Amino acid sequence: DTKTHPPPAAFNVLIVAAAKARQPDLVARTFEEMKLNGISPSRETYETTLAAVSAGGLVDFALDVFSDMRKDGFAPRKTTYNSLLEACAKSSQPRVEQAFEIFHRMSEEGRIAPNARTFALLIDAASRAGLPRFAFDAFDAMRAAGVEVSLVTYNRLIRAAGGDGETTGAAALDASGGVKTARALLAEIVNNTQLEPDVYTYGSVLGTCAAAALAGDANAASVAKQTAGEMLAAGVPHNRATRHALIAALGRAGRWREALGEYTQMRQVVIQGAEAHDKAHLASEQFAEFGNPGRETYGVVFDALLSVGGAEAAIAAVALEPGGGEFFIRGPRAACARAVFRDGVEAGVFDDPKVRLNAASCDEGDAAPMRVNHNHLTRSEAVVATLFLLETFAENSSTPYSVGNTPPPAGLFIGEGPGTKGNAQRRTLAVESVLRAASVPCGTMEDPSAYVVGVTSSGLRAWIARSPAFRVLDLGDPELGKVLETYVAEETLAASS
Repeated sequence: DTKTHPPPAAFNVLIVAAAKARQPDLVARTFEEMKLNGISPSRETYETTLAAVSAGGLVDFALDVFSDMRKDGFAPRKTTYNSLLEACAKSSQPRVEQAFEIFHRMSEEGRIAPNARTFALLIDAASRAGLPRFAFDAFDAMRAAGVEVSLVTYNRLIRAAGGDGETTGAAALDASGGVKTARALLAEIVNNTQLEPDVYTYGSVLGTCAAAALAGDANAASVAKQTAGEMLAAGVPHNRATRHALIAALGRAGRWREALGEYTQMRQVVIQGAEAHDKAHLASEQFAEFGNPGRETYGVVFDALLSVGGAEAAIAAVALEPGGGEFFIRGPRAACARAVFRDGVEAGVFDDPKVRLNAASCDEGDAAPMRVNHNHLTRSEAVVATLFLLETFAENSSTPYSVGNTPPPAGLFIGEGPGTKGNAQRRTLAVESVLRAASVPCGTMEDPSAYVVGVTSSGLRAWIARSPAFRVLDLGDPELGKVLETYVAEETLAASS
């Protein structure tokens, strides 16, 4: 056989390079090719391969490498076992029970004592799998072994108490201890250790509160407010994630005006952050640390403002209620949501419908249809974008067939996305619900390529002609609290009459 095989050193170099480039699949292929060429890997090669494929979550391949390593007479080290645990934790479907089997084998052998990373990986695997009881089993074993518990480990445990976030049900939170456990861990950090909670500690507690509020915990929002107060008193400022969790918890408890208050504080961060750093423009990651609004902020706030179940649930509840839809879309909650959307327009996050309206409208006889694209919006954003669009149409409509003295377009078409995507269907239903709540005649056109909600020119003009202007709120108004108090009182009086 005259075929030349690469030397062992060449495979080692390739494996190390692929590992540094974080390409676990390439590491695995190179290792397999090395074995097929009859080359026996060294301990270093085994360890490098195992670490790389484990970091990539290739748990089955990692277990095969571990088996081959032992057959070749290399006794596993602490790093070897930790790599296997990392593979279990980072697998697309975390292997919690397998991780604990590896841990018990490591303990039974008696040669290697687990370290802080060992337990952290067990906790990670349990948390990612949504099995908090395993995470707390690992925590108990960690303390029994006398291993010092780091703040990172405490933060992981608090996140485990919150389950897997938005999809966590009441039963899962009961199993993990939910808010009670998260708060107990925070108290342990403050009272029984030399550690100081950081923004991730408080953020994990707030995230648990938000998940509990969604699951129906009536006290979760109050605990979130208390936690946020303690965080600020400790000199730890909000970042974007902590503010989002607090807003979500408040909204899910029906405390929408407090949620709006948190958002209005976020609005000030851009100016304050820029001034503090003597820069007019800062990277988005820096602003996220300051806690200013980001793209995802708007959906969180819309949901908090419109109902305990979110924007989509709010509009679905009133769309078919006689008279309820018009009452809702002109109420204080919807007015606040439209004001927040206006912020998003000014920040360049959302399209300004006035631009499209001006492009579609000219002399009445030559007006073109107005086309709006919601493909890039979440369902909550699409609901509020449609409310804002209605506000734009009704703005200053003092004469028939006019929109702020601009002739209306020859119809309206709102694109919701490809018809093959479930999200497009949900967006279509949400937008239809807004229009029906406002008594705007509309229809849906659907084909394999798109869902479109349409309003005819005559239907749009008739609605504009009979629709008074919407009430517009200024979120920068120092008297906003009093304005809202009066607005809510008026709504309550109107509802009871």
